[in-house]
Amino acid sequence: MARSFVSAQWAFPAVGLIVGGFAGLVLWLAISLDFPDIFAATLALTTMLALTGAIHEDGLADTVDGFGSGGDAKTKARIMHDSHIGSYGVMGLCLSTIARIGLLVALVEQSTSWLMIIIMAIVGAGARFQVLAMLRLYPISSHAKLGMLTGQPTVRRGLTGMAIWVLPLMIVVPQIGGVAAIVCATAISLWLGKLAVSQIGGLSGDVMGASVILGEISILSCVIIALASG
Repeated sequence: MARSFVSAQWAFPAVGLIVGGFAGLVLWLAISLDFPDIFAATLALTTMLALTGAIHEDGLADTVDGFGSGGDAKTKARIMHDSHIGSYGVMGLCLSTIARIGLLVALVEQSTSWLMIIIMAIVGAGARFQVLAMLRLYPISSHAKLGMLTGQPTVRRGLTGMAIWVLPLMIVVPQIGGVAAIVCATAISLWLGKLAVSQIGGLSGDVMGASVILGEISILSCVIIALASG
């Protein structure tokens, strides 16, 4: 099973294309039915949560709880594996949800129907590529559970995964905006990976999930700024 999981790493961004594209379709349909922008954005985010089982949100909450606690790496890992959620995790989820809904509302204001769907697909793919970038550069924590199922992606798989989101990004988004999205998302992923190494000795499934949420926020932010700037 682990070997199959590793060989399928290149497809992480492809899955993001589907999840993001479907959420973009829901967003467009809701706007077409004259729903308020904020309600349409909420429906789109709910669609992503339903398709992924909120696994990335769970990872973000656990990561914030664990990294925000005191103690050694073992203690932090234990907190991250705990099914309960703490105040840091709650605030992390609240703030990230507010940010994502706000960005979706801004996307509605800056794009048309098909462009909206395409951008959502690209954002979904780009966010999941961050997992590949982190796996390539940082070790898996000895405290990880789900993270142990995967490993370092090969250069070929990494480049394939990158092409899935970078090529359409550079076609659809003004070039400066596309470059900014790539740089910003990569910088945040590198920071998160380095933080994970210092906190728990490496990556875990929770950290990877958190990178997807942060990737969505950073990429969509840059894309919206680029569209608003023309």
